[in-house]
Amino acid sequence: MSLGFRTFSVLIEAAAVALLSGAADATGNAKRGQEIAEKWCASCHQIAPGAMSFDESRPATFQEIADHPAIDESTLKTFFQAPHHEMPNFSVTDEVRDHLIAYIISLKHR
Repeated sequence: MSLGFRTFSVLIEAAAVALLSGAADATGNAKRGQEIAEKWCASCHQIAPGAMSFDESRPATFQEIADHPAIDESTLKTFFQAPHHEMPNFSVTDEVRDHLIAYIISLKHR
C-alpha cells in the first residue's frame, strides 16, 4: 500500500497533532459521507470500497487511507483541519467533515 510521500507525511503530522491535542471522535453518517465523497472527492480519489492504486502520482484511495495503521477518526479530523497542499482549497463544515470521516473509517479492512 503506497500513499505517496507527501500524503503520508501529512497524515503522519495529522496523527501526531491528534495524539497531542486529544481530538474528539467523529460522529458522522457513513452513508451520507459516501454521497458527499461521490460528489466532491471522486474526481481525484478512488472512493469505492476495496479500491487500490498502484500509481504513486495519484492521490491515495479512500481504502488505502482507511487501512493505514496510523489512521483513525481523530487523525482524519485533524487532517481535514490542516491545509492540504495537494488538494484543492475547499472548506467543509464540521458536519460534512464528520460524514466523510465516518465513510472512510467504515472502509477499514474491507
